Amino acid sequence: MIELEKHAAQLIFSANRWEKIPEIKRLLFSGTTVVIHRYVASGVAYGTAMDLPVKWCFQPNIGVPKPDLVVYLELSADAASKRRGYGEERFEKEKIQQQVAKNFNDLKDDSWKIIDGDRSVEDIHTQIYNIAKKVIEESKFKELGTLE
Repeated sequence: MIELEKHAAQLIFSANRWEKIPEIKRLLFSGTTVVIHRYVASGVAYGTAMDLPVKWCFQPNIGVPKPDLVVYLELSADAASKRRGYGEERFEKEKIQQQVAKNFNDLKDDSWKIIDGDRSVEDIHTQIYNIAKKVIEESKFKELGTLE
């Protein structure tokens, strides 16, 4: 396992996003819906859990496309600990996950859609599908914004 210094890890996460921006824009402009697992808010939440300042974590992401939708699955610590492979990754420690959850709560705003991640996969799927379908229809006529 490679242990990266926390600033370097945060910059690599951001660089990975920037690397994909041309492809993301190409897909969006062709009419394709793009779903990204863990985007800027995730990077900031995990970075600040490593005691990096919010502003420092957010700064390298200024200018990336702004998401039309952020879906946040809230999952209890008990449910998370039962997932296969939980605890094998360096961020999957209870103390870190508690801090990350707090950071997400500090970052979220009224535009986020919060989903109860302790429910069944089928229920979660249906809820996300319905939310996404509505946002996809509404965003057809919107310009692509960027994070500022």
